[in-house]
Amino acid sequence: MFYLLEIRLRPLIGGIVSLIPGVFSLWDRLRPMGDPRPPEFGRNVWRERLQDIRKSGLHLNPETVLELGPGRNLAALISALLDGAKLAIGVDAVHYANRQENLRVFDYLAAEINIDEDCKKVLRQSVTDAGRTGQENQLRYCAPWSDPSVVPTESIDFIFSISVLEHINDPDAIYQACYSWLRPGGVMAHKIDLSSHGITRHWNGHYWVPHWLWILIVGRRTYSINRLLPDEHLLIAQQAGFQVISVENVSVEKNALSASQHQPARRFRAWPGQSLEIRTSVLVLQKPETPS
Repeated sequence: MFYLLEIRLRPLIGGIVSLIPGVFSLWDRLRPMGDPRPPEFGRNVWRERLQDIRKSGLHLNPETVLELGPGRNLAALISALLDGAKLAIGVDAVHYANRQENLRVFDYLAAEINIDEDCKKVLRQSVTDAGRTGQENQLRYCAPWSDPSVVPTESIDFIFSISVLEHINDPDAIYQACYSWLRPGGVMAHKIDLSSHGITRHWNGHYWVPHWLWILIVGRRTYSINRLLPDEHLLIAQQAGFQVISVENVSVEKNALSASQHQPARRFRAWPGQSLEIRTSVLVLQKPETPS
């Protein structure tokens, strides 16, 4: 019964309330949407994911890029365009992007580099038109999306994300969609946050919550966390057809539970105890040049 002391009350109440028809959807519409972050954060996300693939030994100068779950501001995608990409696409499960905020982000980031004024004007207009069906140019924003056909098959060089894949309810579908979108030889890099996101008192306490209680916590939320371990992500990616190029796992002992202290939930007992102590994981995956 250790897990009853591990759960924070607010996430549990939120999950139960979401089971009441109409209540959670109303709250979801009224609450502030998206996570406001400074432009530098998005620029760093873009460049760090590029660095991830270069550290893995791949050399890629992508012209077409796609970000999963960019959220409220499209700073990473705007940075990609300012760094020379020809097309940048963001796909979100829920519409978060704020046009005025993205124009401010563009002006801030563009002011920090030497860019031709005509090119700057064209790119700024692309930011203005992002999300407007039929008017989009170099920057596209698709939300909500549920159909992979929103992005043409084999049209993307590079796909990336930060703290997104832990929220995907149907990971098989997203890995298959990414495989479809990437050109042969295309690459993707994802940084996954494997913490409990505040649901439990220990950062990895969610691995100790039994399935029946986890169902109540998740409720009918549009997204929560899927509790997939890094090796499970890799298995799903390989089943979709990807080659694993590199994996960088970071373990954190501070404020962590271990399997020697208490027995984790049944689903996680077969995994090595070290797997439950990985805080973040960076995966670099590649679509083969030729089908296997």
